[in-house]
Amino acid sequence: MKTSILSVLLSVLISAVVWAGDATGNWSGSLEAKSPNGETRNASAYLVLKQEGEKLTGSGGPDAQQQHPIRNGKVDGERVTFEIEAEGGVMKFDFKLDGDELSGQGVMERDGQVRSAVFNFKRVKS
Repeated sequence: MKTSILSVLLSVLISAVVWAGDATGNWSGSLEAKSPNGETRNASAYLVLKQEGEKLTGSGGPDAQQQHPIRNGKVDGERVTFEIEAEGGVMKFDFKLDGDELSGQGVMERDGQVRSAVFNFKRVKS
């Protein structure tokens, strides 16, 4: 009885780890940002990510050539968080990983103003 319960729990744990996914890869997408005066701006975005356990490293920027290093990167289940220093401030990202899609929000506070953007990425197939 103890062996069968242990086997079931172990199977569930292994399944959870396998289904959690891996953020490693190149991600191409877009962002939609609203300026303090209410104007909406759309732009491209590109991430190069490497996941090792819960640790996330890599870079991000508007395209594959213009990249800024990621810091404080972490993956917790389907939640992906990291920061990128750019434009005189630090943008904090909080994304949800869903297979080959990554989406969420980036927020930056600079000069007393909070700026945010919604991001949507798809994994680049090799």
